[in-house]
Amino acid sequence: MELAVIQKSLALFYTDSKLRSRFFANPLQVQEELGLSEQKVLELSTLSPSQVNLFATSLKHKRLGEVRELLPLTAWKLGKKFNSLFWQYAETYMPEGIRKHHNDAIAFATFIVKNAEIAASDRL
Repeated sequence: MELAVIQKSLALFYTDSKLRSRFFANPLQVQEELGLSEQKVLELSTLSPSQVNLFATSLKHKRLGEVRELLPLTAWKLGKKFNSLFWQYAETYMPEGIRKHHNDAIAFATFIVKNAEIAASDRL
């Protein structure tokens, strides 16, 4: 199996909490979605769910810190809402490529704008 397929699958595994929950409930059911062989899926299933979730959370914290540095005024203006919005956003998008922090910040800003528009339209 190509290393790129394994890396992409692991990135998906560590960034998508719903996928992780489904995986630990029934690993073989999400095998195709991960794109891994049965053997690799069974190997992953031996990992501790709490350790995997801890690692996944630490990755999101790192992303949050990077995005906060790139959007300091947004973070200041939103205050505590910045973090809660980022956690919602982080479930929907995983940046790729060489400018991933920059792309993450842009996608998060877009997420904030879309959510503000939805919230405003809900109030009407």
